[in-house]
Amino acid sequence: MKKITIGLLVCGVVLSVGSSVNAEGVSTTKAKVEFIQGDTEGEVTPTPNPDPNPEKKPDPDPNPLNPTEPGNKGALKFVDLPQIDFGKVELAPFAQKYYANFEKRQAKTTEGTMVEGLYPTMVGVQDLRGGAKGWNVTVSHNGVFKKIAGDKDSTVNAYLALKDGFVTTKSFDAATDVEKYKPESMVNATEYKEISSENGRSNIEILRAEKGKGYGKWAIGFGRTDVITSGKGLDGNAAEGSVNTSKQGLNPSVRMTVPTQVIDTDEGGNYETTLTWTLNNTL
Repeated sequence: MKKITIGLLVCGVVLSVGSSVNAEGVSTTKAKVEFIQGDTEGEVTPTPNPDPNPEKKPDPDPNPLNPTEPGNKGALKFVDLPQIDFGKVELAPFAQKYYANFEKRQAKTTEGTMVEGLYPTMVGVQDLRGGAKGWNVTVSHNGVFKKIAGDKDSTVNAYLALKDGFVTTKSFDAATDVEKYKPESMVNATEYKEISSENGRSNIEILRAEKGKGYGKWAIGFGRTDVITSGKGLDGNAAEGSVNTSKQGLNPSVRMTVPTQVIDTDEGGNYETTLTWTLNNTL
């Protein structure tokens, strides 16, 4: 968060004659400052790491992907947006669930050296408008992945879901202030919130700061690095069964469901999709 420091110069003079002090007169002066909305353009500060794991990594460098987009600049903006990667997955003759890799991010240690670590899928927001006016974040997805190379018309229906949204900040030191201004995660720890489905695209709210909340820099993370997929069972997240290492160690809080369908993988099976993240400045 960009800090504004106000310096006040106070001069005091005390005249002493013997044991008594006589004030001949009292005068006052004024000091002025004009506060404007912060933007911190060009100033890079780490994103608060929203990993509840007690052994979490340092706060990572921010990753807004495209800083030139309107949502990534100004007094209210995104400072971090996720790059979700499900890696290489095997086709199945039935509806299948897959889980995302944890994000690999760069971070600076207290000694000043750069390290790479694993982090939850995260979204970061900074509000320096003043007044804690409130805001919310929504995400939408149309449920369709398109082939990157080869036949551009080749598509796969696949639906995304999130759970275990954890919110954190470094803008306030006192725990009482954190709780006072903390936005609310709209994605709970136990139930998946679908951001796309066979019913089509919809805007799903994931983070909300009511009026009077949300000032400063906040991050919401989905998942925690000490809770990982087991690699067991059909989807790799069962309690029992043999371990498939390709399905082990993933983030169970970011899920993709692929219904049974014919998928073309002849000329390279790389597919991608677009998620739309919206930061609303009014509620």
